[in-house]
Amino acid sequence: YTPEEIIGERFPIFLAEDEILIAEEVFRKAIENEITDETHIFTMKHRNGSHFFGELRSSVIYKNGKIIGTQGIVRDVSERVEAEKTIRESEDLYRNLVEGSHDIIQSVTPNGDYVMVNRAWLEKMEYSQEEVKSLNVFDVIHPDSIEHCMEIFKKIMRGESEYNFEAAFLTKSGKTIL
Repeated sequence: YTPEEIIGERFPIFLAEDEILIAEEVFRKAIENEITDETHIFTMKHRNGSHFFGELRSSVIYKNGKIIGTQGIVRDVSERVEAEKTIRESEDLYRNLVEGSHDIIQSVTPNGDYVMVNRAWLEKMEYSQEEVKSLNVFDVIHPDSIEHCMEIFKKIMRGESEYNFEAAFLTKSGKTIL
């Protein structure tokens, strides 16, 4: 758009059709509540009709203490929005893989405290999510596996890879699982 094409136009002409009512509500609330500075992301419309994600930073314009309008700056944030969507989808996929696995999966801090365990871990190890918060990985490793696991843990903490190793664990009720 050129400045001449924009000046005097109502903002909704720059929005995708399904965003118009949402934007009008945002502007109405901003004016009613005299919100002087807000940022929102809308699906915007290029002059050629194609769409992009625009981050609108708007403010209310005053004259003699009265609101006479709004002004705003829109910047294209399409790449950021798409990247965030890709990250969310990747996180969802990861979460579904981990939670849907029948294998026990755990993540621990460098000192062995649990960060995350999956549903299979909870079921097989017989602990609740709340109980896991007070456990350390070495609390549930079978005594016969402690030394071996300590060595593996040290290697991993040094940045070395260890993909295949076996360890025995003790469930809450004392059963051994491999």
